[in-house]
Amino acid sequence: MADAHAHAQAQTQAQALRHRKPDPPQPASTSSSAHPSTDPTANDDKARPTVGRTADGTVFSVPTTHDMVSTILDPRKPKSEWDLFIVAVIAFHLLVYLLTDGSVRKAFFLLAFAFWRLSYNVGIGWVLHHQSKHNMLVKLAKKHKLFDPTSDPRRYRFIKRQLADKMGKDYNFEASPVEYQTWLLFRRGVDLILMLDFSSYVLLAFSWSYTPLSHGILMHSLRWTVGWLLVLFNLWVKLDANRVVKDFAWYWGDFFYLIDSDLTFDGVYELCMHPMYSLGYAGYYGISLLACSYAVLFVSIVAHIMQFLFLYIVEEPHITKTYSPKQTISVRTRANVARELVSNETAFDETSDLRADASKLRELNIFRPFDPYRATDLVQILSITLGFVFAVFTPASGAYRIFAIGQAFAWRLIHSAAICWTLHGQSNDKVWTRHFLKYGESPRKAWSEWKAAYALSLTFTYVTFLTAFWKCYSWPNDWQYSTWTLRHVLGLALVGMHVWTSASIYDVLGDFGWYFGDFFVDRAPKLKYTGVYRYLNNPERIVYSFWGFALMSNSTAIIVLAAQAQVLNLAFITFVEKPHTIKVYGKHQVRKEAGFTRSLKSMPVVKEPQVRAQVERIEVSLDEMLDRAVHYIIDLFTRTRPHIDKALEDSKHAAQRYSHPVIPRRSSVAATKVDKHEYALELLPSRLYKENLASQPNVFHLGEPISCKWRAPAGHAKNDWIGIYLVSDNLSREITRVSSRGRWTALHKGGFQEDEHENGIVSDEKFSGTIELRSDCLPWSCGAYELRYHHAGKHDVLAISQPIEITVPPSATASLTTAASRQAVEADLVDLVRRVLSSEKHVTLPADLTTSGGTGDELEVVFGDEADKYGSRLATAIRAKFDVHFAWQLVANHGSIRDLADRIVSAKQILAPFVERAPTRRPSSTQPADHIKESQWT
Repeated sequence: MADAHAHAQAQTQAQALRHRKPDPPQPASTSSSAHPSTDPTANDDKARPTVGRTADGTVFSVPTTHDMVSTILDPRKPKSEWDLFIVAVIAFHLLVYLLTDGSVRKAFFLLAFAFWRLSYNVGIGWVLHHQSKHNMLVKLAKKHKLFDPTSDPRRYRFIKRQLADKMGKDYNFEASPVEYQTWLLFRRGVDLILMLDFSSYVLLAFSWSYTPLSHGILMHSLRWTVGWLLVLFNLWVKLDANRVVKDFAWYWGDFFYLIDSDLTFDGVYELCMHPMYSLGYAGYYGISLLACSYAVLFVSIVAHIMQFLFLYIVEEPHITKTYSPKQTISVRTRANVARELVSNETAFDETSDLRADASKLRELNIFRPFDPYRATDLVQILSITLGFVFAVFTPASGAYRIFAIGQAFAWRLIHSAAICWTLHGQSNDKVWTRHFLKYGESPRKAWSEWKAAYALSLTFTYVTFLTAFWKCYSWPNDWQYSTWTLRHVLGLALVGMHVWTSASIYDVLGDFGWYFGDFFVDRAPKLKYTGVYRYLNNPERIVYSFWGFALMSNSTAIIVLAAQAQVLNLAFITFVEKPHTIKVYGKHQVRKEAGFTRSLKSMPVVKEPQVRAQVERIEVSLDEMLDRAVHYIIDLFTRTRPHIDKALEDSKHAAQRYSHPVIPRRSSVAATKVDKHEYALELLPSRLYKENLASQPNVFHLGEPISCKWRAPAGHAKNDWIGIYLVSDNLSREITRVSSRGRWTALHKGGFQEDEHENGIVSDEKFSGTIELRSDCLPWSCGAYELRYHHAGKHDVLAISQPIEITVPPSATASLTTAASRQAVEADLVDLVRRVLSSEKHVTLPADLTTSGGTGDELEVVFGDEADKYGSRLATAIRAKFDVHFAWQLVANHGSIRDLADRIVSAKQILAPFVERAPTRRPSSTQPADHIKESQWT
């Protein structure tokens, strides 16, 4: 998609601190505090010191820190014992390099780099993951009293010497909080790993390098020039990134504490996403070129992939947790519920009745699972299958090859011409929407059909191109010959680039932008450039995968097909999409230069006055030429279109055609020595079923908190725990053999690292206490359950409660044909929502869930970022209450109780005739309501 769609609501991923753009200045917990300026030369630091804040609210002045390389390798700087140890390890690696040769040297440094790279990505990643989840390092520091002078004076003096010697005069070891001290200590370990990771990689490259005799002077000069340029570019990226983020982000400081600081993200941070982990590894490929070794290249690729895995597995979840907290469930008036343009159901008519069509939840989406009940999905799978069969089971020469190339060329031409023609007409005269309005259908229906047609056409285009590629591809007999290996590496990299770019675009635009929704909607908000659009105006401009396959095939025909796809893609962006963007949003909102362009122009070489002037002259000339060409072609297209439309219409009339197991098998030795008679569980009665205590003492409503008293002897384990299970899950009363699936609670605080499982502790005494299971610790399906008391963090059972029944009483509404019945369903649904949400401590429900008492506006339940969880729970309760099976997406979307009640009534009415005709057959849970309607109509 293009900048025309960059306005769509971005599912903005909170990028790692080295990469993310901060939000507007807020308190310490906001992202604007991500990057402190700890450099004493910075203007802001001279005026105001950086303020740090720990998790418990402690405020402190962040001292000045210094970079790793100068403090370790600069002989003029003082050296601690740890610095000398790092230098000694580097010297050892150098000594091994000098004293060995051949295969021994190659094997040693291959293993050495693998060790240090794993220490970085796996070792540091594991530590940071647990620091983020459980505050592990800080807890260990406090537990072992690392910074307490009275605990171990010798160790205390050693740690102080390692930290204080590296800091400036503004550092006070005794006064700094333990979180900051732990971070400094963590930095020292990181210094060792980072220095040895780089050193071992360079020595690895030297060990595997060689000079190919077959290369001439030109090839050697080109290889060395490009290699050194990549290395120098890598150096600039690292230095510029460090200029912005400083040591706080460089060493993952926000895993330990937050700071108040405002930064301007410029330079390399406008060049691309995650510059430290993307462009920051360009030097790997430069060194691979200098070494002229495929072994070094493949090691570099694996190391680079591991770094991205480190980013996505460790850093981004922490950033999302810290700076983008989940939206919690809330109740607001319908008038105040945000109506974003990317919402398919509201983009076309914000005042429309949302009950009218549930199909929006199952519309075509390229990133959702295959659904065999959708015709469009079946056609896509069929086209892919036919393309595969033709490619693999027919000869790769002669007429078959010519046909494959021809159909790929034709489909690309048809696809591009069709979307250009359709969207140009839609932009000017809404021809697509007009056709559907002619037959009494809605604009939303028009867009829905457009999405299906576009997706199928795109599928055919890719299938035919891949078929042609397979017919033209020949497997190399010798991968060492010529540039076979290099071309395949680069080709696969381009294919991966295409996949990543497409996913990034969809992440920002969603369905609305991906399928050109603003060609079908007049209302448009202000353009927003987020995600990948922060760096590029048209990230889809280059058809990377086509060029990647062309490189791998080394076929003239595939190169021509890639060039055709590139030209047609640029033509669509230039002649259709960009003019429409300007028309809809206004020329003043359409950005001329993206971050990538600004970053290139800000490089020192381009800043020279003479170079700058020359670049501007060329830019102006090209812009003028392009504008003239665009205006001429658009004008020609506009004048020609009516005649072509008329010819097509005449031809049409003339033709007249028409979606558990865990546990050890035996008890632990310690558990067998325990007297189980001293352990007991006593259920507390339901607060919602007080009237049934006599006949049904252990009945609980689905979602109702379950309270239980426990008793244990003196000396019982601190990490004993209680879980809840289906009675039928465990045949043994001695040991639990199935997973609790998170439905458990600790008995004592501090017994487990998982603090969230201490929320169920109501009272915590020496020999007894009370626990309460609520929310995520509850089972969310009806059935017979039991609570089990487990020994010492294991699964040995010491006590079992009486069985309890979790249920939802069925609705007493008999008839659904009157207004009174709808009101009865609405009353039952209000009661059901209250009971299901009764376990959520943070949710305060108003007295009336249907309308606001002050304004009379209709209320909606907004489930926030956990719509799947709450929607699934409510859908389960509705099925038990009304015998109607809804998808959770449908329930979460109908935040209005009245709307949901209407849909329940409608569904019951639709199902009634079907059930009466075939009482022994129940509709499948995957069978859509529309299918049932069709069966009634026929």
